[in-house]
Amino acid sequence: MEKEQEVLQEADNGKQMPKWLQKYGYLLIFAAVSVLISLFAFKSSFLYPLNDWVDPNCFMTMGRGILKGKVMYRDLYEQKGPYVYFLHAIAALISDTSFLGMWFLEIINLFFCMVLIAKIVGLYGHKRSVCVVCALLIGFSSCFSYAMVSGDSVEEFASPMFLWLLYVTVKNIKQEKKFTLLQYTLIGFTAGIVFWSKFTLVGIYIGWFIYYAWRRFRCKEYKEIVKAIFFIVCGVVLATLPCFIYFLVNGAIKDWLTSYIYNNLFIYSKGGNIFKTILEFLKAIGLTLIWNPQYTLPAIFGIAWFVKKKEGEERWFLVWIASVALVFFYIGGRGYRYYGLPLYVFAVFGYVSVLELIAKKNPFVWLKRCAWLATAAVLISSLCFFFINGHSDDIFRAKEDTVQHKFARYIRENGDENPTVLNYGMLDSGFYLATGQVPEFKHFNRLNIPLEEMFTEMDRYLDEGLADYVVDCVAEKRKEPISHENYREVMRVYEDVCGDTILYILYEKI
Repeated sequence: MEKEQEVLQEADNGKQMPKWLQKYGYLLIFAAVSVLISLFAFKSSFLYPLNDWVDPNCFMTMGRGILKGKVMYRDLYEQKGPYVYFLHAIAALISDTSFLGMWFLEIINLFFCMVLIAKIVGLYGHKRSVCVVCALLIGFSSCFSYAMVSGDSVEEFASPMFLWLLYVTVKNIKQEKKFTLLQYTLIGFTAGIVFWSKFTLVGIYIGWFIYYAWRRFRCKEYKEIVKAIFFIVCGVVLATLPCFIYFLVNGAIKDWLTSYIYNNLFIYSKGGNIFKTILEFLKAIGLTLIWNPQYTLPAIFGIAWFVKKKEGEERWFLVWIASVALVFFYIGGRGYRYYGLPLYVFAVFGYVSVLELIAKKNPFVWLKRCAWLATAAVLISSLCFFFINGHSDDIFRAKEDTVQHKFARYIRENGDENPTVLNYGMLDSGFYLATGQVPEFKHFNRLNIPLEEMFTEMDRYLDEGLADYVVDCVAEKRKEPISHENYREVMRVYEDVCGDTILYILYEKI
């Protein structure tokens, strides 16, 4: 531990520098850069009028609903796990009318990611300055990646837990130490948090346990395996307990387990031909690797480098954990662009490999030049995705120019004091947040799940005229706007969203 801190916190030659700055100065760098990156990479930032990605809006609506007394899954239906909505409820406490709270949480999240990346690099004996540079590059390349979309995904907030798992495992491998009881418990606890956020992400933990159990079994340490299982399970139980108490008190345990476990396992996942599923699986992985080269290439190179080395058990650990994680990420037969974001945590081993290669071939100047070229390539490719993701179109844009606030202004000027709004036929696109409304309907938006109850209920809301205003869109999947005797069209606006032009239509109850 002391040696690791010496490596990570090694002071530069300037002896005039205060001791506290020598010891914690790199943390100030990470804090400042986290704010700077978050300003531009995440649309929760105040530089943007809003975060127009549908997923964060769904999460924020659920979080705001919790603060208004709505019960998850029973009163408001969504697909992710309860911890996602608890997190957004915290953000809504900071700001109930914007994503500013999420922006603060994203800054903190990125800060801890970079600290952990630096600590992992430090385990391989590199100077503090090298550790800091690697952490900054990986942080930058992950935030400005195609997989990051607009920020505020479950994958983004799970990353610090994945990095901590990698850090503590590699540390124990290199120091030839066993995991402590506290570490086992924390592994179980973080696995529980991840499971009750998005259970496909727990594949990283399953990959870790396969490696761990094999290692202990090979050494015939059967008691250690039993001990590990016991304390890991204890950690999972600790993570589950707050959720269980919440749903027990609100009489919604059945709603919780049905909505999150059953529906996602048996309704959401694509079925059909096994060969087609495998093809979609491989296609999704291939697109992730192609569209996120600034961190997928270092990750692949790093794993290949460690596998090629004859010494060090990291090679088998990385192979198992990365392989099993990939299977779980795409096991449902779907391949949304943000699914591959957690793979950036493996990029740190690519940077470590390059540093080892340079150290071994130090006399060859061209290797150092290649390192500089690779750094430039990472920065340039990352900046390109700032434009590909559509961020450049919305930065400094006025809120009043967005379709969400145009519709909200009309509703305020023409509606009652507290009108009911329904986001129909599409995922939550920020209209509840813009109008300051918490949905009165359980199925407040149309999710990407073939749930018959959702379709029939949303149609019933229209048939019975339960909403004062209805927002709909005409996009690629649905060409025709709704036509209903209870509603009349009052406004339509074309909006560019992630490179696609979408027609949004506002309806008013007759």
